[in-house]
Amino acid sequence: MMKKKSKKTMEQKIDDLALAVGRGFKEAYDRIDARFDAVNDRFEKVNQRFDQVNERLDGIEDRLERVETKVTGLSGRVDVLEETMRLVRSKLSM
Repeated sequence: MMKKKSKKTMEQKIDDLALAVGRGFKEAYDRIDARFDAVNDRFEKVNQRFDQVNERLDGIEDRLERVETKVTGLSGRVDVLEETMRLVRSKLSM
């Protein structure tokens, strides 16, 4: 009978050890999972910020295109004025 009791105790110890190892893995998994969730949240916030930056850059690009169009138009007008001034000077110098 002594051997049976000893064997049962050994099986119980093995079961207890298996449960402890299982709990340890579960705890480690839970900590890792929580950290991944935190990293994922940070990436989501970074992505939101990039979206905001992209929106602002799109707005700046639109404004720059409008300024470029106006400058091009003004440049054409200055060219016409310069040509007109050349004509006026040439007539005045006659």
